[in-house]
Amino acid sequence: MAPDTNTDQAQRGIGRRRARRLFAALALTAGIASLSAHEVIVEPIVDMTLQPQGDRLLVRLHVPAAVTGDAGLPGLLRSDASAIGDRLRIIGADIARNLDVQQGDASLADPAITVNPGSDRTSIEVELRYVVRADTAGFSARLNTFSAKEGPVRTNARYRMPSGGEQTLSVTGPPARIDFDPPASTVLPQFAARGLRALFDNGDGLFFLVCLLLTVRLARPAATLFIAVACGQAAALAASLMRPAMSPEWLAGVGMVAASAIVIVAAQSVVGARLRWVVAVAVLFGATSGFALGAVAAASAPYAGAHRLLAVIAFSAAVVAAELWLGALMWAFRGWLDQRGVPERFVVILGSAIVGHDALHRLVDRGLVLTQAESFGAGHALVWLTLGWIGALLLAAIANAISGAPNRAHAS
Repeated sequence: MAPDTNTDQAQRGIGRRRARRLFAALALTAGIASLSAHEVIVEPIVDMTLQPQGDRLLVRLHVPAAVTGDAGLPGLLRSDASAIGDRLRIIGADIARNLDVQQGDASLADPAITVNPGSDRTSIEVELRYVVRADTAGFSARLNTFSAKEGPVRTNARYRMPSGGEQTLSVTGPPARIDFDPPASTVLPQFAARGLRALFDNGDGLFFLVCLLLTVRLARPAATLFIAVACGQAAALAASLMRPAMSPEWLAGVGMVAASAIVIVAAQSVVGARLRWVVAVAVLFGATSGFALGAVAAASAPYAGAHRLLAVIAFSAAVVAAELWLGALMWAFRGWLDQRGVPERFVVILGSAIVGHDALHRLVDRGLVLTQAESFGAGHALVWLTLGWIGALLLAAIANAISGAPNRAHAS
């Protein structure tokens, strides 16, 4: 009987090993399927270099064959690249025409064109040599003129300045004319407009100022609240410019905090919260909106060339001036309503309800962005946002308990 027992045990051992191998194979297959389900589409990239050389402008491009608009080029590069010289010259002429390189407001004459297959057999190397005026800079070109079936094409452009510096741009989206190393007279209005656009496109600042000034009649409290917002914005904007760019998930989390601050200040307007609590929320909102504005300013700074500091100053000054103008307009409108005899309570409740309702929609929309982003950064943003609000509520409860605020006439 012993031999039969040993045989049974050996067979059971073999069966267990086979089961483990089958389980491991299934797990590996599931992992591969999961990875393929989350496969990231690689964004095609065109590398471009511009370098003035006296009365010449040298433009070099590394262009993936798939984005040239010639569907047969990728196959020809892999088969017989030496027999497509005429085809490459036509493609090079089309690239030069679409770039439309200008000096000042005038387009440059057709360049001398050299096109060669790339060493990887999947791209081409284009060299364009323009005749230019040696006494003037002011170069510009139309970027993002390439297209691909997979999606948008990114253009990484480097402009090597005669002074030795380098301007680096990375752009995607629809075709747009880009100025290389623009003068200060161009940078100032351009970045002031960018600041205004960032402020009004976001919309949070407008709604927050409406709620903030609904119940304020005296100039001193109004100035205190405005300074609180401005200080928070300035600190956050400076911090965002000095650190690496925030990911879209973290920006969405910051936007959720800003929308939450609008909801809170709307509720504070209705219940008549004390000024010190409103100031705290104003600083919080200023910081969150400052990070959002700083992200826009940091992304736009490369377009200023050698005038980055001037560009940031113009951007920030435009934002502050616009907020001051909006606050003054709100103040004047509030005074006009008082002169017409409109009940203050009616104005406060109606205005707070409208703004708070819109802010709740913004809060939900930005939360959806975070929940749909399956990334490590999105998870961290949600965790820190949740912990931050839990901490804020605990601090508020402790402060109310110490000060005895629930027994007072004004809620906090």
